[in-house]
Amino acid sequence: IFKIVSAAALAREGIHGHTRVCTHGGTRKITKEHIVDNAKRDKTCESLTMAFAKSRNSAFAKLANKNLNSSKLETALTTFGFNGKIPFDFPLDPSTGEVPKSRLGRAKMAAGFSAVSLNPVHAALLSATIARNGTFPLPVLSREQEHAASGTRIISKSVSRSLRGMMKATVEKGTGRRTLGRASLGSAAKSGTLSAHRDGKLRHYTWMVGYFPEDEPKIAFAAMVANADIWHIRAGELARAGIDAYASVQAKRRKKQKAARR
Repeated sequence: IFKIVSAAALAREGIHGHTRVCTHGGTRKITKEHIVDNAKRDKTCESLTMAFAKSRNSAFAKLANKNLNSSKLETALTTFGFNGKIPFDFPLDPSTGEVPKSRLGRAKMAAGFSAVSLNPVHAALLSATIARNGTFPLPVLSREQEHAASGTRIISKSVSRSLRGMMKATVEKGTGRRTLGRASLGSAAKSGTLSAHRDGKLRHYTWMVGYFPEDEPKIAFAAMVANADIWHIRAGELARAGIDAYASVQAKRRKKQKAARR
């Protein structure tokens, strides 16, 4: 999910969705060989938009190594609310990030492999920021169906448009195609997968964050699922179920409203 932040930081450096990058490997880990050009091995060439959509770790690691130093990554963390308190009715564990000192460590961070923790509520706010054309909203609890949240602009509209294109491609052509691509409403999203030990046990974490409807966003979401060795449901499936449930409720509401007007 941190690739959203990395993509925004790269956009500030002039690396946009149409920028092409050639890479190899990096599916499960990033090593020094993945962050330098190798004409013989770098056979996967694609735009940054498709690298984002397919969650290509090596592409983000290589681009970060070339374009994002420690200072720029620190700025990205602060800009997107990491290492800070997000005001809310209930206390939220902060999302944290510590920029590694080594170039390889920073490349791993940009690819989403290490040095960062993310609160699911914060993840939904990141999605909402993209949907709101760069304005980070302050979360509130409300009984109203529609509640206009105030916020602060943290990225430009042009950077936001670039990110929206990447998140749309994730659903249409990337890692969200088989789940959110079959939902009742169009959406834009970013997936994430990571395995880690917690309390002495191995857990497999899947994420799906985004917003819908894609063309006129109303809902931002973050789904996170932790599975043991036996998988039950992935975050993409959970997110699709939520979108379908919302679409069903809205359809019933419109039907009742239409009947009442008769």
